[in-house]
Amino acid sequence: MARIAGEGNDLADRKVATGLVITGLQAELAQIAALAKASLPDLKAQYKDLFGTDAPGINRAFLERRLAYKLQELAYGGLSQPTVAQLDALARTADKGSTPRTRMRAQDRPVAGTRLLRVWNASSAA
Repeated sequence: MARIAGEGNDLADRKVATGLVITGLQAELAQIAALAKASLPDLKAQYKDLFGTDAPGINRAFLERRLAYKLQELAYGGLSQPTVAQLDALARTADKGSTPRTRMRAQDRPVAGTRLLRVWNASSAA
């Protein structure tokens, strides 16, 4: 029995699939590259189209990054459900108003009431 080229052939299937992915990737990269050349009003209009709200502030770099992320999210899908659930759990358990930097800084500080003693050239000063 003769085998038809490409039918059931894993290599041929991968070439077709890879060609489609590369084409989609190239189109996506072209869209993202076009963001750098777009005017600020164009970026704001695209932001409103994608997010349904006016763009916050006028920071061009923020708009470019946010739009690029959203374009990639639409093309390749967003975060997985387990990742979203894990982030929600972390947000619920995090201290309100604190950041990892402030929590770490608090851990590095001496306990309240500790006296610090500085020693220099074999003499100490309190």
